[in-house]
Amino acid sequence: MALVRPKSMSELVYYTRRAIGKGKAEVWVFKGKCKCGKVMSKPTLRAKEYVCDCGNSEPADAYEDKLTANVSYTCPKCGQSAEKQVPFQRKKVKLIDEETGKQTTADALQFTCDKCNEKINVTKKMKSLK
Repeated sequence: MALVRPKSMSELVYYTRRAIGKGKAEVWVFKGKCKCGKVMSKPTLRAKEYVCDCGNSEPADAYEDKLTANVSYTCPKCGQSAEKQVPFQRKKVKLIDEETGKQTTADALQFTCDKCNEKINVTKKMKSLK
C-alpha cells in the first residue's frame, strides 16, 4: 500500500522522523475533518481544543484519538522496510535509559513489524534525564 505523503507541514497535526536502534521510522498524521467537511485546526499552540471555521469545536484528546497515523519504517530487528497505517493513539511504555540504567515511562505510538511482529515504539521527544 502506497501512503499519501504530505505536500506541506501545514496539513499535518504530527510529524516525526526517528532512528530506532538499527531501524528508522517516519510518522505523519493529517489533520482531521469537521462534520461540515472542512479541515479543523488549533487556534493557538497550547489550545486544548480544535476548531473549525463553521464554529464547531472538539477537545484535543477526542479529536486526536480519531486520527490515523501513517508510518514508513525499517524494522530494527529484521531490517524489513514497509509502510502502514495505525490509529494515532499513544500508549505508556517503560523505557530504560542506557546511560544511567534507570527505568522511565513515556508516551509512544506503538505498532508491530509486518514480517517479524516486533513491537516498535515511536516515543515523544523526551527531555534529558541528566
